[in-house]
Amino acid sequence: MNKRLGAVSLLSSASDSLLYEVKSLLPYQQVEILLNVSSNDETTSLGTEKQEHLLLKALTFASKKDQKKILQRLIILYQKLDQWGISNAISKGIKRCEELETQYSLSREEFRNLKRIKANLLNRQGSYKESISILYELLEEDRIANEVEYVIEELYTIAVYFIRLGDLETALLILKEIYFKAAAEGLKEQQYICLSSIIDASFNLKRYSDIDSISNNINLDSLSHFTSSSIYLMLAKSNLHLQKTDRARFYLLQMNQKSQKGTGMVFYCQMAETYIAENREDSATFYLNEALKAKGIFDKTDRSIENLPLYFMYVYPSYASLLQRNGKLQQAQDAFQFVEPLMKTPVSESERIEKQIDALGRYSDFCRLTRQYAKATELLVYRDSIQKMYYENKISLDSKHWVDRFEIQELTNKNAKQADEINNAKRILSILIVVSVIILILCAIIVYLYRLTRKQYKKSFENKQQEILGGTVDLSPQLVPEPSKKREPLTPQERYFRKACKMVESQKLYLNNALTLEILSEMVGTNRSTLSACINQYAKVNFNRWINDYRIDHVKRCITPATNFSEIYKEFGFNSYNTFNNSFKKRVGCTPNEYLQKLTADEFQDTDTMV
Repeated sequence: MNKRLGAVSLLSSASDSLLYEVKSLLPYQQVEILLNVSSNDETTSLGTEKQEHLLLKALTFASKKDQKKILQRLIILYQKLDQWGISNAISKGIKRCEELETQYSLSREEFRNLKRIKANLLNRQGSYKESISILYELLEEDRIANEVEYVIEELYTIAVYFIRLGDLETALLILKEIYFKAAAEGLKEQQYICLSSIIDASFNLKRYSDIDSISNNINLDSLSHFTSSSIYLMLAKSNLHLQKTDRARFYLLQMNQKSQKGTGMVFYCQMAETYIAENREDSATFYLNEALKAKGIFDKTDRSIENLPLYFMYVYPSYASLLQRNGKLQQAQDAFQFVEPLMKTPVSESERIEKQIDALGRYSDFCRLTRQYAKATELLVYRDSIQKMYYENKISLDSKHWVDRFEIQELTNKNAKQADEINNAKRILSILIVVSVIILILCAIIVYLYRLTRKQYKKSFENKQQEILGGTVDLSPQLVPEPSKKREPLTPQERYFRKACKMVESQKLYLNNALTLEILSEMVGTNRSTLSACINQYAKVNFNRWINDYRIDHVKRCITPATNFSEIYKEFGFNSYNTFNNSFKKRVGCTPNEYLQKLTADEFQDTDTMV
C-alpha cells in the first residue's frame, strides 16, 4: 500500500481511492501508512495541507506512542506551511509543541530539539520575548554541554533579535563573541557569516573605521564565498564615508566581478558617488548616464522615467549640488527636477526617508539660491511633514523597543544570575569534592600510622615481656581448657576474663608498662570492647585499675626497708611516679612511704619468705 500511494499524487483521485482502502485496515496499520504518506515531500501548499488533514484524523485513533510521532510530524508540516505563507500555521505549530511538552514523555535530545523549533516559531510569530527566554535556557544548557555549534546558532538568533529591537550595541557584542567562538572551533562558514553581520551592524552604527580595520585583516574572497557580493557594497560605502574614494571604487569593482547579475545600475550609481565626492563632474556624469542605460533609459524625456528606480534619488541630489557648486545652475535644476517625483514617493524604510529628507533639503536650498521662493517653501513644507512623521514614528518605535529592551535586559540579568548560581554551586561542589578527597587521604594516612604505631607498640611490648620473663613470649590467642562436664559451663564472658587473669598472672604482663587493653584483648582472642566489659563485670573495676592492682600487689611482695619508690616504680610497670603513688593509695589505703613505715622487721621477713 505504501508503494502504491507513493506512486500517485496525493491530490489525485487515485490517491483518494487508495486512502479509502486504508480505512479498512487495523488502526496501527493505518497510522503507519499515513505517517509514511505525510513524510513525502509535497511541492504545493494544498498537498501539505492534505497531509496535515490525514494526520489529524489519525491522531484520533492512534496509540499514545503513535500520537507522539504524529505530533512531531505535524510540527514539521506547520513549518512547511508557514513557508508556503499559510497564515495560521505558526500558531498551530506552537500549540502542538506545547502539547508535546506537557503530555508526552520526551528524551533529553527530543525535548531540546522541540524547544529549538518552538523558539523559531515564536520568533517568526513576532513573540520575541517568549522566544528569547527559551533561547537563553537552551544557551545555558548547551554551554554546559559544550555544544559549540548550537551555542553559536542560539547566540546568532539572539543577536538578530537585538538588531530588530534597534539595540545594535548589544547585538554587536554578541556577534563578536560568536565570531571568536567560531574562529576557535575552525567553523569557517559561521565565522564569515557572523563577520558579515558585524560589518552590517558596525555600518548602521556609523563605525566606519572599525569596518576599515576589519577589511584590512580578513580574506575578502573567503568572506564573499560564504556571504553575498553585497558585502563589497557595504565596504565601498564605508570607505566613501571615510573619504577613501579609490578604495571604495576597488570594492565596487570587486562587487561587480562577483555579482551574478553582471554590471548594473547600483554599481554605476555608486561609482558616480565616488567621483561626486572628488568633485569630478565628468566622471560622475558618465557613470550616471551608464546607470540610466542599464535601466533602459536613453533619453531623460522618455516616458520610461516614470518608473525610475528609487535608487537614483540617493545619487542625483548630490550630483545636482555638484553642478550647483560648479555654476551650472540650469543643469542642476534639470537634475533636481529629474528625481523630484522620487523625493515625493511614499516610503517606509528609515534609510530611504532620511535620503528623501536630505534630497528635499538640497533642492529647497537650491531654489532659495535661484530665488524660487514658492518652490523652496513648498519643498520645505513637504520635507517638514515627512520629517515630523518620521520622528514621531521613530519615537513610537523606539519607545516600544526600549520597553522590550528593558524586559530582555531583566531576562538577561535573571539568566546571568542563574548562571552565576549554577557556577557557584559547581565551585562549592568542586571544593567539597576536593576537601572530601583530602579528608579521605588524611584518614588513610591516620589509619596507616595507627596500624604502624600499633605494630611497633606491640613489638616493643613483646621485647619488654621477654626481658621481664627472660624467654620467648607467646602472644597468640590461647585456648582455655574446657571445664569439667560435671561443673556448670562458663559463659563466654567469664571464659575471656579467666583467660585474661591467667595470662596476666602467669606471664607477669602487669610488669610491662607497654601493656594496653588492645594488646591483651588480641592475646585473649577477642576485641577491646568485649574484654573491657568482661573486666568491668567480673573485677568490678576498669582495665587500668585492674592491672594497677596487680602491680601494687607485686610491689607489696617485693618491698624492703631500703626500697626507694621514686626510683623503682618503673620496674613494676608504672609510667609515672604520680600514677604509682595514686594507685597504691587506692589499693592499700595509704601512700607507699606510709605503708613502709608501718611494716616491722618480722613482716619484711615474712614478705621475703613469701617471695
